[in-house]
Amino acid sequence: MNGQRILFAVIGIVIGFIGGFILANSINRNAPPQTANLPIQPQNLPNNPQITAQMPDVVEAIDMAKNEPENFAAQLKVGDMYAQIGRFDKATEFFVSANRIKPDDYQTIVKLGNSYIEINNLPEAEKWYSKALEIKPDDVNVRSDLGLTFYKRQPPDLDRAVKEYNLALALDPHHEATLQNLTVAFWDKKDADAMQSTLEKLEKANPNNPVVPKLKQELEILRQK
Repeated sequence: MNGQRILFAVIGIVIGFIGGFILANSINRNAPPQTANLPIQPQNLPNNPQITAQMPDVVEAIDMAKNEPENFAAQLKVGDMYAQIGRFDKATEFFVSANRIKPDDYQTIVKLGNSYIEINNLPEAEKWYSKALEIKPDDVNVRSDLGLTFYKRQPPDLDRAVKEYNLALALDPHHEATLQNLTVAFWDKKDADAMQSTLEKLEKANPNNPVVPKLKQELEILRQK
């Protein structure tokens, strides 16, 4: 979550005809925008050439983390390794251990929120993102992801999601992931005027955003209803 990295990896959420246009800030912040029909497909460890080539180092790192439960760096390293291959259930275990050692480490707190949202434990994701924002209230990526925890609820808490997205945009009015998520939230709320206004801002922030044309189509359909 450092610097100006912005995640445009897509979470596979079904949202009617515009399913999966939600963007998250929690994984792979250097990835380019994608649509939901092109989800990230983490490879299993044995089939990942980069990690397989480093297998001795991977095994050594895991052994160290297990044998040295008070080693903060070791817990964090293995948690990151599991997150890189999409094993967020395992990543969470090691991030929890790291947080136990250093409860106030900001990056670990954020990684816990990221991991919990990926395994769809939304109350826990909300808890850790909220804790992160107590430390750093101006983190636009975390604020946007907090909104996503409410959007993904069943049923979605659209009002709370919109509130958090607007708070994120108050920090960065051009934050593309938040603008896209907010556009979709307004689609769900059947608020055509708000959807159009936000969509215009999204297109201005990134004219090449690949989902803008589809969102425009859905806006026209919404207005015809």
